Amino acid sequence: MSQLSHFPISAVKRVVKRTLDDSITISKEANFLLTDLANEFFLTLGAASVNTSSESKSSMLNGSHVFSAITELGFGHLSEDVRTRLSDVTKQKRKITKSKKLAEQPMTQEDMDAFEQRRQELDRMMFEYS
Repeated sequence: MSQLSHFPISAVKRVVKRTLDDSITISKEANFLLTDLANEFFLTLGAASVNTSSESKSSMLNGSHVFSAITELGFGHLSEDVRTRLSDVTKQKRKITKSKKLAEQPMTQEDMDAFEQRRQELDRMMFEYS
């Protein structure tokens, strides 16, 4: 296997353990092999994605190239799950970007008054609770 990239063995072990029954343990040999296979899979997927990108004369690797590579490698049955996950991640990134933009905007006096009122309410609630 090429050592262009390397997943930490502990990270692969954590992922695998999440999918197993608690009564099953992973031997060092099995963990090493799974890590090696994960590295090889991602190198192969990356190379196939770059080939797809080159064939379409694109200078940027994008999601459609990766989806095409997944299908080309015989994992087309996973593409819908991957598309759903990508959509979820994209939505989350948009939310974060939007909240950062909102955070960069200066607060109006009305916003500051509402914030101060809410802070005082929380202080009262904490005092009553203690």
